[in-house]
Amino acid sequence: MLELRNLKVEFKLPGSKQLVHAVNDVSLTVPKGTSLGLVGESGSGKSTVARAVMQLVKLQRGNISVNGRRILFSDRDSLRFLRRNVQMVFQDPHSALNPRLNILRIISEPLVIHANFRRSELKDRVVELLEIAGLNSQFLFRFPHELSGGQKQRVCIARALSLEPPLLILDEPTSALDVSVQAQILEFLKELQQQLELTYLFISHNLAVVRYLCNRVVVMYLGKIVEEGDTEMIFNTPGHPYTQALLDSVPFPQAIQPERNDPIKGEMPSSFKLPQGCGFESRCNKKIQGLCELRSPNLVDTGGTHVIRCHLFNP
Repeated sequence: MLELRNLKVEFKLPGSKQLVHAVNDVSLTVPKGTSLGLVGESGSGKSTVARAVMQLVKLQRGNISVNGRRILFSDRDSLRFLRRNVQMVFQDPHSALNPRLNILRIISEPLVIHANFRRSELKDRVVELLEIAGLNSQFLFRFPHELSGGQKQRVCIARALSLEPPLLILDEPTSALDVSVQAQILEFLKELQQQLELTYLFISHNLAVVRYLCNRVVVMYLGKIVEEGDTEMIFNTPGHPYTQALLDSVPFPQAIQPERNDPIKGEMPSSFKLPQGCGFESRCNKKIQGLCELRSPNLVDTGGTHVIRCHLFNP
């Protein structure tokens, strides 16, 4: 459903002449009907990958294909195809909705632009979408400030589903919500995927959420993929030291915590100036002296659709 090849994204921050190397040579595939989880610390490039797919940030290099069709961002037909087949649910539902529009107008906008719905037909379709999202017609003329956080996110999902896209990009869709509401939205997303045969690219820093929802996991660090594999393989037998550190940082809901490795130390290197060698070298307790700081590792296929970017697997 989605195929990314060698994506590279660089941009300048306002008031700065330096380039931020946000995404560097990222390739991944999301098969139809599956969920791929994209995880990593803040600043690892997860959201930039999603925004590059949606053409919300400029792509310096790489190819994007949706449902077998290559997207050419200079071509109007390609962009129209992209908008109809891929929709995105953003992290913060409070800022994702126009406060001056009621729910009817918010959800109906894609239908008017892309599908030429009008009047009663339009209203009936919006009510249908609200019911799919677990709401009803009583919300049609309400404004975003009259809704709870969970209700706003359901409206965002209803809007994303309006054109019946086969692929949804979910950028931390539960992080701005209370824990109890998070559980409701996640259960709803899982049921929705089964009912409508949707494909998800799910971006999150919450590993428990990713384990619950996703078939495969891609771990990113400093703009690169450092590990990819089936969900249970990643969680049960992580290979990359960074993946192991991420899993060790997850708290257990019990008084006595299990024995773990030392917590990850230091800060992620600056995206303005990438290190010569491995990006994780300065924080890694398993680094190979004289190698990791000098040479960047390649992605290595360890078998069984499991790949790792680490000199420990390809010295």
